[in-house]
Amino acid sequence: MDMSGLRNRFSTPLHIQIYANKIRVSTLDLPQRHMERIPQEPFTTPRLLVGNFKSAEKCLADAISELTRGKWMKKSFRVVIQPMEMAETGLCEVEERVLSELASSAGAHEVVIHVGALLSREQALDMV
Repeated sequence: MDMSGLRNRFSTPLHIQIYANKIRVSTLDLPQRHMERIPQEPFTTPRLLVGNFKSAEKCLADAISELTRGKWMKKSFRVVIQPMEMAETGLCEVEERVLSELASSAGAHEVVIHVGALLSREQALDMV
């Protein structure tokens, strides 16, 4: 087994949906679980879905921590991250970078950004 196959075996696939001041994280393995969090300090600004990075980072970390509570071994993550609002005309390079960095700061070693309709579990799993 090559290193990427080994890494994928010991990593958890996640689907992260970013809404205005709300994050939803779902596991893509079975049994599927999800966790929603609203930040203590808003991270959405009038112009950006994630305008306050530290607040979004903490909110995402809290959601993942709660979702993976009780696991004896901390895993890394393969992530599909999906902006659910404020992306009607696509994302600029800076917005893509913010989403990628947000997922990476939470422990993702592989990040795929999807802009469009809500993905099913199977569609998201196929992307990672």
